[in-house]
Amino acid sequence: MRSIVPALLLAFGTCSRASAPPDEPTPEARPVAGGGESTGTPSGCGSVECWREQAAQAERLGALDVAAAHRGRVFALAPDASSLSAWVEPLIDQGALEAARAALTAGRAEAVRLGQSDWVAALDARIASLPKEPSDAAAVRELSDIFSRESAAIGEPLDAPVHAGPAELAQAGELQWRRGDAVGARRWWSRARTLLRERGGAVDVVAVETWYTNQVLWRDGRLALVRRYTPAFDYGVSQTGALDLVAAEPGMPLTRRLRFTHPAEVAAFSDDGRTLVRDEAGALVFQDMSSGAVMRRIAAQADAPMYALAVAGSGAAMRVLAAHGREIVLWDAAGAPLQRFALAGTTPTITRVYRAGRGTRHDNILRDSPTWPTSLALTADGSRIAVGGSDGKVRLFDRGGGKPRELAFAWKYVERRPMGANPDLNSALALRFSPDGAQLVAVHEHGDILIWDARTGALRKHVRPHCSAEEARRVVNRYAEPGEPPREATAEERESCGRATAAALSPDARLVVTGGGMNGVRLRDARTGAPIALHLEDGLPDQYFAVSPSGAVVMADLYGAVQLIAPASPPQPLALKPRTGPVRPWISSDGRVFAQFTVGEPVVAWDLVARRRLELVADDRQQVLALSPTASHVAVHTGEALEIRQVGSPQALARVPTRASPFASEVQFSRTSGHVLVGMKDDRGRTIERIELPAGTRHPLRLDDPTGLQLSPDGRWIASWRHDSPLKIVRAAGGEVVASLDDKVHRVAFASDGSFVAWLVQPDRTPESVRVRARWLDGPGPEDIHELALGAWGTWLAAAGEEVLVLRGDGALTRWRPHTGARDDLKSDALAGLLEVAVADDGKHLFLTGYGRVLVHDNDAALTGRLTVASLLSGGWLALGRTGAMDGSDDAPDHLLARVRGVGEEFVAPGRLAWDGLHVAGLVARALAGDDAAPPLRLAP
Repeated sequence: MRSIVPALLLAFGTCSRASAPPDEPTPEARPVAGGGESTGTPSGCGSVECWREQAAQAERLGALDVAAAHRGRVFALAPDASSLSAWVEPLIDQGALEAARAALTAGRAEAVRLGQSDWVAALDARIASLPKEPSDAAAVRELSDIFSRESAAIGEPLDAPVHAGPAELAQAGELQWRRGDAVGARRWWSRARTLLRERGGAVDVVAVETWYTNQVLWRDGRLALVRRYTPAFDYGVSQTGALDLVAAEPGMPLTRRLRFTHPAEVAAFSDDGRTLVRDEAGALVFQDMSSGAVMRRIAAQADAPMYALAVAGSGAAMRVLAAHGREIVLWDAAGAPLQRFALAGTTPTITRVYRAGRGTRHDNILRDSPTWPTSLALTADGSRIAVGGSDGKVRLFDRGGGKPRELAFAWKYVERRPMGANPDLNSALALRFSPDGAQLVAVHEHGDILIWDARTGALRKHVRPHCSAEEARRVVNRYAEPGEPPREATAEERESCGRATAAALSPDARLVVTGGGMNGVRLRDARTGAPIALHLEDGLPDQYFAVSPSGAVVMADLYGAVQLIAPASPPQPLALKPRTGPVRPWISSDGRVFAQFTVGEPVVAWDLVARRRLELVADDRQQVLALSPTASHVAVHTGEALEIRQVGSPQALARVPTRASPFASEVQFSRTSGHVLVGMKDDRGRTIERIELPAGTRHPLRLDDPTGLQLSPDGRWIASWRHDSPLKIVRAAGGEVVASLDDKVHRVAFASDGSFVAWLVQPDRTPESVRVRARWLDGPGPEDIHELALGAWGTWLAAAGEEVLVLRGDGALTRWRPHTGARDDLKSDALAGLLEVAVADDGKHLFLTGYGRVLVHDNDAALTGRLTVASLLSGGWLALGRTGAMDGSDDAPDHLLARVRGVGEEFVAPGRLAWDGLHVAGLVARALAGDDAAPPLRLAP
C-alpha cells in the first residue's frame, strides 16, 4: 500500500523574477479560523499587507525561513527597493547567502526593467559584498550553551558541537522544544532548513504512526528503550529506530533520545555506559553516548539478521560478541575481528507453505535445520565465550582457541510437528558468567537453570523447571470462578508452569526472571532455584526483561507498556499500553467530521474544518455506537439503554432500554429523513426498531433474525438478509416485504433517494461466480433486475447517483450503470487494501476508507486524489494534500519523522523540523472545495 504521507522533498527556492518566486507557491487565500498558532500558508492572501502580516506572524513564532518566503511573495506583488531589502536582509542574517544572492539578482533584473540605474548600482555593490560562506562561530557558541544546559538538566555529559551543521541545529531545536521554548526551537529548525537549502540537502517527511519496543536495558539507574518506527501505511518505506533514555518512574519522563536511520533489533552498553553497540541493517554500530556520534560502522554481514549481542569492558578494553546469522564474531573496541565461531548441530523446525486460493490451506514441511544462536555471554576480560543454541545446547569457547566444549543436559522432547504444532525447543534464553568468570549460568525455555564450571565445562547444578507446590497452585487457580474450590496442580502442571519465552539474569548472575508464557512472571534465586516472587497479574508486559545491579526488574512489551518490579515489591506500572491501532476510521458525508472507532477505546471525533474535538459522551463509561451521516446526532450505549442524542447535548431524543452489550448492538441513521434503525441482541433474542426523530417515536419491526441489515439513505426501505436465505426489501413505514431476492448475499446498497437497491451475490468459492444485481423500487416490476458479472471478489458496495460502485478484492473499483449496462474498471494503487467506499453528499467526492485512514478522491473517471486524513494513535488526526501540504491536530507533527539526506551522512530528526514548511491551516476545507493548497515552502515528491 502507498503511504498516507509519501516521501516529501523540501526544496527551498528563491525569486528569480519580480512576478513570482519560481520555487514558492503563488499567493493564496486567508486561513480558516480555528486551531492553534500556525506559521503555515494562509488561505486568501492576495495582497501585500496580507503577506506582510503572515511574514510577521511566522517571524514571531520563530519560523524565519517561512517569514522570508512570505516576504518573497511581497516582493512578487510589490517589486520595489524596500520590499526587496525586507526580503534579503533577513536571508543574510540567517546565512541563506545563495538565496539572498538569487533574490538580489531578481531585484536587479527588476531595476533594469524599470531603468533605475542607481538601484542597479546599489544592488551590484550589495551582491559583491556578500561573503562566500556564512560563519557559524556564533551558532556554535549558542549550541554549546544549549547542550551545556541540557547536560546539567539530565545529569549526563553531552559533548558540545564543534560546528553548526544541520544535524546539530536540528538537535538543538529538539532540546529547546523539550524545554518548552517553542520559538527558540523553531528558530533552530528554520536555520537547519536554511542550511540544508544552501548545501543542496533534502528532507523526506514520513508519517510514522506505529512504533514498537524491541528491547529494554538498564543504564545508570535509568531505562533505555530500544524502539523501531514503522510507516503505518507503506511497509515499503524504510523503518527508523531510536533509543529512549527515560527515568524509571511512573510516566517515564524522557531525558534523551538518539535516533537511528534504521531500527536496531539488539543493543547493549559498555560497562561504563559510554558506548552503545547495536545492529543496523546488517551492520554493527559503535555509538558514543556523549555526542551521539557513530564512531564506527562495521559491515559485518548485510544479508544476515543479528540474533544476539553481548558486550564486556569499556574503552579500549571493550569486547563485543555478536551473532551475525549463524556466525558469531568477537570484535575489539576498534572494530577489528578477534575470533570467529560457528555452531554445529541441527534443530527441528517446521515450515508452513500456504497454497494459492481462498482459505488458509497449507502444507507443513518438517526439517532439521542448522542450529542458530539464541543467546550470548562473555567474561569481563573476554577470555571465555558462551553461545546458546536453538537446539538447547550451550557451546563454551576459549579465546586461546581449541575445540569448544558442548554443554548439554537431558530434557524431555515432545514431537508435536506432525500435528502441525511448533517444535518443542528448549533453547538457552539467557546466559551470564559470574563476575569472577568461574561459572556460567544458563536459563532455558522449559525453565531449567544450569550452572556450569566455566573452566572445565562440568555441570555444577541443575535447577529443575518445576514450580513449587504453592506457585503451581496459584497458577492453576488464577482463573477459577468465584466460589470454585481451589485445586492442587498435577505433576505435569508443576513442570510446565516453569516454561518461558523470555528471560534475564542480574549482572551478578544471582537472580533470574522468566515469563512470556501463560504462567506469569517468575523470579528465582539462580544458585538454588528458590522462589522469590511469582506475579500473575493480568496484562503484565512480559516480552522483554532487564535486571539492574540492585535487583530491580523492568519488563516491557512490544507496544510500549513498561512495569517495574523492585525487590520484594509488586509490579508498578511505569507506562501503560497505548492505543495499538485505529480499527476503522469514519468520515461524515460532507467530509467535515472525522472519527476513530477503535475496539476497546473511546470514540474520538474531530471537526476538521474548525480543527476542534467534538464531545460525544459525558464520560468513558458510555460507548459511542454510531454517528449520523453529517455527525449531527450520535447513538450512545450507556450500559442500561441505547440513547439517540444531538452531538454536544446530553439530552436523549430517544431512549431504548437494553440488556444487549455494545458489541451486540447496531445503529444506522438515514441521511435525509431522520429515521434511525436499531438492532440489539441479548439472551432473549434479537429486537429491531425504527425510531423517528426528532420526536423519538419507536416502531418495533418483525424481521427474521438477520445477519445483515441496511437502512436506505432516505429512510424508506430496510434490507434484511442471511447468507442462507433470500434478501428481503421491507417498507420501513409498514414493515411489509416488497421484494424477496437472492440468497448468498454479501453486501447491499441503496441509491441516495431510495430509487433502487443493489446487492452483491457470491454463491460459491470462485470469483467467476460473483454477480452484482440491481432492481428499481420506484418503477418497473419485480422482473426488472439488472445483472453484472463482476469476475472478482467484491468487498464493498455503494451507490452514487445512478451508478453502483463495487470495491473489489483485486485492488480495483468497478463503476456500473444498471440502466445502460455500461461498466468501467479502474485500478489504482490508492485502492489497495481499502475497506469501504462512500459518496459525499454533493456527489463530487468519494471517501475511500482503509485501515486508519480515509482517502478523499474526486468522483471523476480518473479517481483524482485530493486529500488523505489519517487517524493517530493519540486520538488526533493528520491530513495530507496532494501537493504535500499538511494539517492536523496539535500533536500531528509528533507523528512525523524527517529523514535528512544530501549533506553527508543521512540522519533522522523530529517531524517538527519540517512542519512549519508544510503546514497549511484549513487544508481539509480547501481540498473539499477543489483548492490544491501549496505549503509555505516548496515541496516536491
